[in-house]
Amino acid sequence: PPPEASHADGPEVVLPLEEAEDIVAAGQGQRRRQVLPAELPQTVDHVAEVGVGAEADEDQRPQHKRDEQAAAQLTAQSDALQAANERLNTAIEALDDGFVLYDAEDRLVMCNSRYREIYREMADVIVPGARFEDIVRTAARRGDFVGVDGRVEEWIAERLAAHRAASYVTEQQLSNGRILRISERRTPEGGVVGYRVDITELKQAQERAEAANRAKTEFLANMSHEIRTPLNGIIGTIELLSETQLSREQREYVSLAQSSATGLLDIVNDILDFSRIEAGAVEIQQVPFSIEQALRDAL
Repeated sequence: PPPEASHADGPEVVLPLEEAEDIVAAGQGQRRRQVLPAELPQTVDHVAEVGVGAEADEDQRPQHKRDEQAAAQLTAQSDALQAANERLNTAIEALDDGFVLYDAEDRLVMCNSRYREIYREMADVIVPGARFEDIVRTAARRGDFVGVDGRVEEWIAERLAAHRAASYVTEQQLSNGRILRISERRTPEGGVVGYRVDITELKQAQERAEAANRAKTEFLANMSHEIRTPLNGIIGTIELLSETQLSREQREYVSLAQSSATGLLDIVNDILDFSRIEAGAVEIQQVPFSIEQALRDAL
């Protein structure tokens, strides 16, 4: 016979064994339930009514309370956005180089103080909202850039084309003598972000190094010519000496002197070749030679 269970608050309900087993299997290991109180539906309805009442109480809060909560959320979001914007501006201002941002309509959005310092002669036109073309055109006509004289419109067209391509690195010299490296890139929103690096000192150091290298090359070339002239005289004298009546031992000495003088002349010629290479005036010649003799001379 099926087991019986009792309930303190209502009449007992006895389930058949098969139905009880189905309930246990459906509960996957839950506590075996055979007696269900008759008041359960009423209890469930009561719980449901309590829940609905709580939600109703929540919805029936005063309107001004909900407005205050929404306003507090908006204020917190605004404060967070303002803090992030201030951090970004602080980072951009801390850059050692010029930073500038134009929007999709090519109007100036922002730039740091270093950018304004680099273009101090154009400070009156570098203002938020100004179009890039207007800034460049005004500065070019006033002569703020080097290489514009006599070709203002052509120069402006070239500069605008490069700016609109927004994927390049170039150099620009200002009328005050400063030299800039300009780098610009297109943003996903269609704007242009630019970077200005003052490379004046770097270019001056490079020019000094190139001047020193040219002086060294000229010195080596002059010295090589000065050395080669008497050396040719020595080689000629040795050749004349070799044609005289000499003993076997003397002839060996003359041959050694001639070989050494010829080797020294080759070194001088190599120095001259290096000078020609640095000057871009080297000439390649094809001449027959003896590998065996070259190795003997080297050893």
